[in-house]
Amino acid sequence: MMRKIMKGFTMLELMVCIAIIAILSSMSIPSFMKLQARAKQAEAMTNLRSLYSMQKAYLQEFSVYSTNVSNVGFSPERGNRYRYYLSTAGSLEDRSDTQATNTLGAVGIDVDTFRFGAQATVGVTQGNTSCSTVSLTPGPSGASFLSAAQGNIDDDPTIDTWTIASFSRRMGSCVDVGANIVSGVPANDVNDTVE
Repeated sequence: MMRKIMKGFTMLELMVCIAIIAILSSMSIPSFMKLQARAKQAEAMTNLRSLYSMQKAYLQEFSVYSTNVSNVGFSPERGNRYRYYLSTAGSLEDRSDTQATNTLGAVGIDVDTFRFGAQATVGVTQGNTSCSTVSLTPGPSGASFLSAAQGNIDDDPTIDTWTIASFSRRMGSCVDVGANIVSGVPANDVNDTVE
């Protein structure tokens, strides 16, 4: 009579394997979260570049810049995590329902709270940033603008803030930028991914 030898893993071997996987996972989660936040920031950079191009086209056609998002043609895709604004005073396009409510003369686009909930706007303002002042000089002479985007991309008190301008800016005193920014390039005034 021949005995059949059973092969398999012992409980100790399985526990060691699970412990190793848990340790590797706990080490990689912070890196993954940071990469995820940076991917969310790409939304702001892309939309601000689009806004810059639209403002430049509007200036070419009408010899002035505009704070009205409808006039400029700026309307980011639904699901936006950032609030975009061309002026610190005025109404925003409401995105809290299935259809966006385009307010006549809206100076910005609000966070899509239909998708992300009201907590996505906690701490997000329609004001000047710590490093930049949202402004618009319509033109035709001396025409310029500085627009901003703000979003709470990781549910902490820090609000991620981006700006773009039609002019070059010295931002050496801004902690998260610390460099000169040429016109048409988004600047991360407050970086929410820095710990």
